[in-house]
Amino acid sequence: MDVSGDALVEALFEQRHVGVAVCDSNGRLLRFNSALESMVGPAVHSSQDTWASAYRLSDASGASPLTPGEVPLARALAGEIVVDAPITMRRPGEPVRHLHCTTTPLRQGSRITAALVLVTQVTEATEDDDSAAGHKIRAARHRQRMNQMRDVSVRLAAIANHQIRTPLTVIRGHVELLEADADHLPAPARRALPAIKSGVDSLTEALTALSHASDLAHATDPTLEPIDLIDVAERAITQACAVHPDIRVQLFTGPTDYVPASADPLWVRRAIAALIDAVRDSTSDTGVAVHVTEDGDTVRVSLSPAGTPQAPSVNAKLTNFRGDSTANPHGLGMLLAQTVALAHDGGLDIAESHAGTTVTLLLSREPDVPP
Repeated sequence: MDVSGDALVEALFEQRHVGVAVCDSNGRLLRFNSALESMVGPAVHSSQDTWASAYRLSDASGASPLTPGEVPLARALAGEIVVDAPITMRRPGEPVRHLHCTTTPLRQGSRITAALVLVTQVTEATEDDDSAAGHKIRAARHRQRMNQMRDVSVRLAAIANHQIRTPLTVIRGHVELLEADADHLPAPARRALPAIKSGVDSLTEALTALSHASDLAHATDPTLEPIDLIDVAERAITQACAVHPDIRVQLFTGPTDYVPASADPLWVRRAIAALIDAVRDSTSDTGVAVHVTEDGDTVRVSLSPAGTPQAPSVNAKLTNFRGDSTANPHGLGMLLAQTVALAHDGGLDIAESHAGTTVTLLLSREPDVPP
């Protein structure tokens, strides 16, 4: 098919959704199609020095007016090819319009004789627009800010983890050296060693929970896969006992030895291990009972003291977790477990009885999360 250049140009100008304008080398507008007129208003037959002010053109943010040389069509007259340059314009009494401009100079030989601009409208809505599009813009910018805050928190956690864990390792090493030579230490120093070691252990546990929380913050959604909740609980118990050899954990299951669910096994294992660590402090002989059960669409991991309960003030630190997590020495671990539960359409239930405090991790068997 033989299509003439004139026919192609006319077809281009007839585009209904793409604004098209052509100017000569002196900046006079020669062509201005109806699509562009619907976006920016009637053609203003003025020089390129006044385009920015005549059409009230600004940068992508809408905060800084364009100078005459920054107008995409003027840049094309200067010999520049511009692709999808974002600009904004605001006509009196109308919301900001967000436009993308693609321009090219038109040459005869080495001389620029004209310039062409193609304009597409991104949206007419802004953050202060009450339309549905305006709400979408606000929601998108909110998500962007939240993602930025999450990234900052992840980096902050990583930095804190490194800068605190290193000196803790040094302190732990020196405590072990002092313990090996404890017989030659003064009595006050020997008495202080267990307190120092306990403090180091507590800080190390808090850093581990912080590191796991950082991982959760970086991964927006859990990676769901078929799991056996009993198997995951057993792995969590092994993990907890490896960290605390003195802990005694008993696992109880229902009538079956298999509790299926769709969940992220790493997240769930970390949550259970964190709860074991929290509950063990509420019993005098570090015994913890773990019950894995199922109830319709919900699966449960309940943890309670297996030995003699501690004083009510110790149990209250777990019970009051909802109101003030800082009152709980394992607040980070409890928050980690709660985050995992919420990510799986579940929750964290805390109940107190004469036998002590029971913490239950509730998970939806088929959580409604993005794939």
